[in-house]
Amino acid sequence: MRTAAVAAVVIAVGAAGGAAAPMDGDRPGKPIAGTSCSEFPASNWWHADVSDLPVHRRSRQWLSHMSTGSDLHPDFGPSYGDGPNYGIPVTVVRSSHKKVRVRFQYADESDRVRYPLGKDTKVEGGQWRSGDRHTIVIDANDYGQRGRTIVENGQALLDFDPQHNILFSTHMYQAYENPQVILDVIRGAQNARLPMIVGEFGYQHGERNGQPIPVPYEVMLDEAARAGVGYLAWSWTGNSDYVGYLDLSVNGSAAELTGWGDDIINGLNGIRSTSQRASMFAAP
Repeated sequence: MRTAAVAAVVIAVGAAGGAAAPMDGDRPGKPIAGTSCSEFPASNWWHADVSDLPVHRRSRQWLSHMSTGSDLHPDFGPSYGDGPNYGIPVTVVRSSHKKVRVRFQYADESDRVRYPLGKDTKVEGGQWRSGDRHTIVIDANDYGQRGRTIVENGQALLDFDPQHNILFSTHMYQAYENPQVILDVIRGAQNARLPMIVGEFGYQHGERNGQPIPVPYEVMLDEAARAGVGYLAWSWTGNSDYVGYLDLSVNGSAAELTGWGDDIINGLNGIRSTSQRASMFAAP
């Protein structure tokens, strides 16, 4: 059974008897194609002009915490050349449209039903050819540590993404205690031509019999350099006390690195020797 990933879409299902009720006897707005529904009439409150209404007494206080130099706009609307290229378009489908199961990160905020999604679903900015160009990073399961899941199932997700905006990520902590697991996941993703990064890793994590579990991160650094895989060491500063040993710097200062941080920045296959300046940044 296929599971769909959803971003920036709105679905409206048309069914008999679903016409918007006119207000104050006004005639309904124009029909919505493919349904028996119609737009809200001109007299509906959604069309009301509020530009001359008095503002709330705390309006200035609220605005002081906003980007007052930017104009507000609703984050839904046309995205296919019919208007500005922003906003989440509304996709109108019939009640008979095939429905699929959707997995949400915050499932308690969503209805536990199947949704009428498919290749005809409009996406913010336009679908496929000029659609939403944000890169979607998908972590492996078990807090990112089961990289084998990416190797085994990643292609199925890529098949739903012709633009190849998906980037997979695995977190190399105690589940990668065995160096061979590191090699298997990185080489497996490379052989399957799956775009993958090591989104988090440390030199140790967790405990066994009261002793920290070491992570052979040097193996990962060597393999990442060989395969051209990006990585993000966890983390610069501010870790909780029980994982404070993962701080790369002392109080966030680049001039004072921890031993772990110095190895990541200045060590063999570290950031200084392998990183490249992004083209979006001007040369110094």
